[in-house]
Amino acid sequence: MAEERVATFVTARLGSSRLPRKALMPLRGRPVLARVIERVSAARLPERVILCTTEEADDDELATLAADLGASVHRGPTDDILVRWLGAAEGFGVDFFVACDGDNVFCDPGTIDRVVARHRETDAGFVSCAGFPLGAAPLGVATEALARVCELKTESDTAGQARFFQDPEIVTKTEVKAPPELRMDEARLTLDYPEDLKLLEAVLEE
Repeated sequence: MAEERVATFVTARLGSSRLPRKALMPLRGRPVLARVIERVSAARLPERVILCTTEEADDDELATLAADLGASVHRGPTDDILVRWLGAAEGFGVDFFVACDGDNVFCDPGTIDRVVARHRETDAGFVSCAGFPLGAAPLGVATEALARVCELKTESDTAGQARFFQDPEIVTKTEVKAPPELRMDEARLTLDYPEDLKLLEAVLEE
């Protein structure tokens, strides 16, 4: 049996309504997207990093930056992130991927590896994380499970992707839990508002 192919997907676009063009905002000398790609690239188990962005002309800049950083690029629907992911998985022959949002500068590479390892231990189609700060933990999805979800879903706006993987008759689930001494599930380390950028800058400075 061929070894399972694993990738990290970074999901980003420039059309954010709350903080437009945030993926290209400078964060201590580097664009936000560059920080994210460089960080998740430190994970050991995924074979490649793939930017999953849209076909909008505005996102040409993201595609160029990702390619310059050595990441692969897939472009798909603006609102249907699940279909965008499926296109990337099928296009690059990926069997299982770990997804990180492009505004999660501190998505942890060690946790990415733990998500992959948990999938391999359980063969679950969906791997969530519990107890980590918002923005620090990814989620894992098997392409086979994603294809089933895309076939059955009735919505084309698929923000909040985890909600589509909750039916145990469609997808098997498991989770990676933060160690008790590191639980910070009320903390927030994602980029949605200008004040978030100040916090991320302060953390990086420290």
